[in-house]
Amino acid sequence: MTILLHWYRNDIRHNDHFALNKAAEKGWTVLPIYVLPKEETFRLSGLARWGKFKKQFLYESLNDLAHFWKTQGSELLLLQGNAEEIIPALCRKYAIQQLSFAQSCASEEQGQEVAVEAGLMDLNVTIHKAFDDFLVHPSDLFCATEDVPNVFTQFRQRCEAQWQVRAPFQYAASLGFLHQEKGISISELLLKNACIPDKRSAFPFLGGEASARQRLNDYFFLTKNIHRYKETRNGMLGADYSSKFSPWLAFGALSPRTIYAQLKAFEREFGANDSTYWLQFELLWRDYFRYMLLKFGAKMFLKKGLGIYHPQKEEVHSASLFQTWIAGKTGDDFVDACMHELAATGFLSNRGRQNVASYFVHQLKLDWRLGAEYFESQLIDYDPASNWGNWAYVAGVGNDPRQRIFNTQKQADQYDPNGDFRNCWNRSE
Repeated sequence: MTILLHWYRNDIRHNDHFALNKAAEKGWTVLPIYVLPKEETFRLSGLARWGKFKKQFLYESLNDLAHFWKTQGSELLLLQGNAEEIIPALCRKYAIQQLSFAQSCASEEQGQEVAVEAGLMDLNVTIHKAFDDFLVHPSDLFCATEDVPNVFTQFRQRCEAQWQVRAPFQYAASLGFLHQEKGISISELLLKNACIPDKRSAFPFLGGEASARQRLNDYFFLTKNIHRYKETRNGMLGADYSSKFSPWLAFGALSPRTIYAQLKAFEREFGANDSTYWLQFELLWRDYFRYMLLKFGAKMFLKKGLGIYHPQKEEVHSASLFQTWIAGKTGDDFVDACMHELAATGFLSNRGRQNVASYFVHQLKLDWRLGAEYFESQLIDYDPASNWGNWAYVAGVGNDPRQRIFNTQKQADQYDPNGDFRNCWNRSE
């Protein structure tokens, strides 16, 4: 019997998965493991890297995945520690010769991959790794990663001229390997970290592939809300102004390929329009930030950003201003409402994120990396490329030479004309 040890990372699903497709193709059984992140704080802000909402969404996602593996005769092995120590030890114990993992775009995670591979050098282990989180796979791109244009429009136009999106993998579910390890209890983690949903939230998220696929079906086929996505995507309040796919994409419960395939199926049945194109456009934006992270590496996390354009000249160093922004006590009712929603739910609309980031950088004049760290801690849809790429973008140290400065009151008048959003989130629960 050949065992494939699959190290889950941000690919917490069993459908459309490169490693499970390989296992099904080869007839291998699978030992599924997940290594929990360490309890760490940020160097600049001192905030926890994993806030409570992000943790809960992770645990819910793992719980859903664990249910799947039970149906396949195994248990998802949940451990905490250093993957570079845990994985070689498991390979030795069970004489495992096949290891798979999804590659990351981020430099810190790439360093972990290198350390894991180094720990296996003396073992007879074949490593299967692949990028499994792109709409347009790096191997299918029109150029090498280092040659990706620094302007999104050029990237989009080249992609659309040579469009190639792979179909989702189709395979029979692999059997799981019944191991004897005693891992961390997911149910205990969920109980310990249970967050009571805020009553003001119109869309409390639930982690896991089952919830992701239900949302996909609801948004496309049951309600057909996708047909008006472009008109509603800048909304602030409600369940259906946007797709809400981002948390499941961030944890890999949904793949971009699956969304795209379902989008094309919807268009064949109900017709294409500007809104269906716009969702594809947004998925390509998501890809773009990943390519920028692959191209520039750790530069994305530096104060001067990518080093293409010039950062802000004036900066204030104030811990109290930072805490005022986090607490939603700036005195700007639109910014404060956004920050209250983020603090209470771990989610915020795209329009809200742009406004609070612009206010942070250009009105408060604080170090943009502090804002990015808070978002990383708080957001349930955090991923390194999109979060840090967007913050650098707003700060003028990313991919746009223009200064993205929002007039927050003008934005409030345009996107919350009756004050419904502000009234909702600026009052107590």
